Amino acid sequence: EIPESQANFVWLPLGDDALAFAAAADQEGLVVRPFDGDGVRVTVTNAAEDDVFLRFAEGWDGPRS
Repeated sequence: EIPESQANFVWLPLGDDALAFAAAADQEGLVVRPFDGDGVRVTVTNAAEDDVFLRFAEGWDGPRS
């Protein structure tokens, strides 16, 4: 059995793009916790802030060369 999660965050498995995603989020005033080469942890806060993050994430087109 897998216990129900009580966590207040989501994990984005971005691999090598984790730092670029976090830098882009920072440019938009969003705070996420990147793990280089692995992914990004995003804390779930409230609906309004979550919506801002989701709009950003949906529009992110990957790292810029």
